[in-house]
Amino acid sequence: MNLSRRNEAFRYEFEEPLAGKFRLIEVDGKKIESRMGEMEVRDISPRGLKITTSLDLPVAEKKINGLFYINFAAAEYAIPGRFVWRKPRVSQYQYGIYLQCDDAMKKTLLSGLKAYVKSQQEKPSES
Repeated sequence: MNLSRRNEAFRYEFEEPLAGKFRLIEVDGKKIESRMGEMEVRDISPRGLKITTSLDLPVAEKKINGLFYINFAAAEYAIPGRFVWRKPRVSQYQYGIYLQCDDAMKKTLLSGLKAYVKSQQEKPSES
C-alpha cells in the first residue's frame, strides 16, 4: 500500500504555506522527546500532510512518528502522524505525513479545513 498517494474527496493546497511546528515522538518503536522543528504545511487533508522543513530525517531507513502543531481557522491542532516519504528540495526537504487520528479528530480537522477555505474565499483579493 502506497500511503503517499492520497485519494480523498477533500484536500487543500495552501497558496502560501502555513507555518507550523513538529516534534518527533517515536523512532523505530522507541519513544523520544525531540526539540520542536519548524515546518511549512503545503497541503492538508483529513488523512495526510505535505510539509517542508530544513531538517533531513532518515524516513526511508527508520519508522518515524511525530506530533504536528498547526493553527488555522482560529483553532490550534496537535495531530499525530507518521513520515512516509521524503524528497530533497533546494535548501529544504519535503515530506509526506500519514495522519494517525481517530474519526472524531478527522471530523474536527475537516470542519476546520472547511471553515478555513470559506474564510479564504471571503477575503477580498489583493490586486
